[in-house]
Amino acid sequence: MGIEPKDYARSLIAAEVVGNPASSPTPANDRPGPYQGRGNNNRWGQQLSDMLQAIMNADFDANSSSL
Repeated sequence: MGIEPKDYARSLIAAEVVGNPASSPTPANDRPGPYQGRGNNNRWGQQLSDMLQAIMNADFDANSSSL
């Protein structure tokens, strides 16, 4: 792209202005992505989801055998 990542990031931060839709994503200017999946009933995926939910709820004793 011809620009260093650090310089690009700095330019984005410097350009961020309240009300500038190019630099401030909001529900008003958000566009839906192509992924429309809703998941499935896979038991391993559900177990991982349960474990992540427990960890995010500060249940530090969570492990695969307790779920």
